Amino acid sequence: MSGRGAKKKSCRRCGFEGRIYERELCGSCKETVKSDSDSRGPAGDQEDNNSEDNNKQEEWYQQVGRDSCGVCQKKVRDNDNGLCCEICERWHHCGCIKMGTQEYRMLQQLDREVDWMCKNCKAKIKNLKAENLKLRDEVVALRLENDDLKKMLNDRIINLEKKVECLEKKNININNTGKGNGEGLNQVVEKVLEVVREEEEKKARINNLVIYEVEESQKEYGKEREEEDKDKCTEIFERGVGEC
Repeated sequence: MSGRGAKKKSCRRCGFEGRIYERELCGSCKETVKSDSDSRGPAGDQEDNNSEDNNKQEEWYQQVGRDSCGVCQKKVRDNDNGLCCEICERWHHCGCIKMGTQEYRMLQQLDREVDWMCKNCKAKIKNLKAENLKLRDEVVALRLENDDLKKMLNDRIINLEKKVECLEKKNININNTGKGNGEGLNQVVEKVLEVVREEEEKKARINNLVIYEVEESQKEYGKEREEEDKDKCTEIFERGVGEC
């Protein structure tokens, strides 16, 4: 986990090939960025960095290379005791992160078994875990709400079916006796049946998923269009999991 040795690499800035450190700039490019590296350097390893600070820090690393210490911004050289973060790939002097020699040697022995992370990345991962837990709770709450809504719709449909059945029986009795206005009653029955059909349609659509800013399929409604919609959803979900 110490500083990397010199290898024949291409300069990230101008493409010059020579014996330079991995991810490092050539001598000419170093002089170009040296004058403004201090002004562009990150403020330090802080837990409460906002997005603007992170962007400035990333710009600075793109110029002077990630072999510069994430705390003091000085180069982590071959003979320095330094650690590289497995997440952001930025190097840090052991002295800058307050790590003792004994602990450093232990990490060197366990290099393939232990992934070291800097303070910033640990904080980001902690925030991601908290957000994931919050999202999981929201999903559980939505599922419970969905179950309650299903039960309510089922109860309403059952009640409406009973009312329709009762009205149909009354209509038969009225037609048999020749009393009352059969036409008006038929209209009432038709209206109730229409309500029942609407409720059944709502029940069928309750598990539908709405995704915004996705181009609507131009195919006609049917199995072919459903398969295309499923493919789009799968692509979006896989892309979201990859970013996390």
